[in-house]
Amino acid sequence: MSLPSKNHSRDDRRIILGAYYLVPNSHYTEVWRHPYSETDFAGKGIYQRLARFLESSGFDLAFIPESLAAPRGDDGSLARGLEAGELGTIRPDPTILAQAITDVTRTLAVGVTLSTTFWEPYHIARLFGSLNHFSGGRVAWNIITSGGDDNARSFGSPQLPEHDSRYDRADHVVEAASQLWQSWQPDALVADKESGVFADPRRVTEVHYDAGGVALSGTLTLPRAPGGGRPVFIQAGESERGRDFAARWAEFVFSIQNTAENLKSLRDDVRLRAGRLGRGPDAIRLLAAIIPVIGETDEIAQARSRYLTDRIEPLRAARRLARNLGIAVPENLDVPLVAVAGDLEALPKRIRRVAQEVPEAKATFRYVATQIARSSSTAWVVGSPRTVADQLQEFCDSESVDGFIITPTHFPGSFEEFGRSVVPILRDRGLIREPETGSVDFRSRLGLGPVR
Repeated sequence: MSLPSKNHSRDDRRIILGAYYLVPNSHYTEVWRHPYSETDFAGKGIYQRLARFLESSGFDLAFIPESLAAPRGDDGSLARGLEAGELGTIRPDPTILAQAITDVTRTLAVGVTLSTTFWEPYHIARLFGSLNHFSGGRVAWNIITSGGDDNARSFGSPQLPEHDSRYDRADHVVEAASQLWQSWQPDALVADKESGVFADPRRVTEVHYDAGGVALSGTLTLPRAPGGGRPVFIQAGESERGRDFAARWAEFVFSIQNTAENLKSLRDDVRLRAGRLGRGPDAIRLLAAIIPVIGETDEIAQARSRYLTDRIEPLRAARRLARNLGIAVPENLDVPLVAVAGDLEALPKRIRRVAQEVPEAKATFRYVATQIARSSSTAWVVGSPRTVADQLQEFCDSESVDGFIITPTHFPGSFEEFGRSVVPILRDRGLIREPETGSVDFRSRLGLGPVR
């Protein structure tokens, strides 16, 4: 990647900055084993301390993922997944974690991941309504449809519904929840002690929704929340159906891509689809996952990057890949991937992409497994603080992204290193906001416009 000139111009663009609360592992799979990582992932103290730091540094968002089943190993057992501390081994309830974060901050927003496949609209509407009231409108909903049959089994079903039908349900869930969030007009809560009128029933609508297998009748037991009444919408699906869903609903699209070209293609495509639905060109902003590796010099950062790769144990990585492919781990890890997995075109996109980046002879099971464990599909940004800032600015100058979700290699140190060394440089260039001093709802602070 070529770097931009050092004569950085100031303009009106501002980078939106988020921190991915991914533990015990992350896109880089050895987070908890890093010597700098803390591991008290079941206590709220580590998350609250990080939240205070993020706010003081000028981050906009704490981004909380969700999964609804403990991870399994390549043999299908819980034992192997738990022993390795696979992604999803520790998952506090995201709404409770969001409350813990907003309790100790005044401006930091929280992105909460909840599934439309397993939650009903009323549950979702009341949870986010409560969070938005308690936080002063600082909550976003990362809308997912869930993936993997293990999640379904946690709720008594043998498997998930088909991919596109999950999105069909998601459309109806979001639509019904949105009606609940708008069921109270802004001035419906009167609380007039003299007249004895608590809420004006003429300003509260009873919602009747029945479509696509989603049904409810009633109104939300909360007045309209700050920030337009509903959370900001985030969505991460990149399939054709997922892009259509994002075009209809999302205000932020979260993406995992490793090149500016791929990110720009996604951003342009979803915006084009949104325009066909009557939404404006700036209605959707793209947030890209990045993995920063920072050193005092470029050479030190490159050495740290190599160290992170060396931390990956080949057999552990191979077991993860085998689990993803639904096959047994080959006895010889240096066999070409195609020899054990078959046609590359039939493989999941991120695995196929890694295998096709090198000649077939080099795309061994070991190589692909290591690259997946390293999360080579995520953009690695490696260098001194100034080099990292240069690369991030280049992403923004190419209009590929509107912001970044920092993904850790160690927790919470990755965010602290980035906040102390890179953020001041970006702020000096006019690309990061000064830390806020007053409480402002997330929608207003980012200029997202009114709720549709």
